[in-house]
Amino acid sequence: MKRYEQMVRCREFEEAYESVKVGRVLLVCSYDNEEKFSKNRLERAISLQRFRACLTTVLKSEDLIFYCARRAGNSSAGLANDQERR
Repeated sequence: MKRYEQMVRCREFEEAYESVKVGRVLLVCSYDNEEKFSKNRLERAISLQRFRACLTTVLKSEDLIFYCARRAGNSSAGLANDQERR
């Protein structure tokens, strides 16, 4: 990976985090296990369980970021795709 690509990704992360901090984006931990959520919780994130409980109040136009701590697999991507299809 080239250095400028790393800088762009870092800048994108910072912009996303700022959006989460001011409430423009909802940050959701993609683990369905509350213990894993507790261990991997990021500031201002909600659990997948809580997200599912309030799913009817989440606007389709609302921006969402799903995350997980795993390096392998695509659980966050899969959840994001599922949400997009709704």
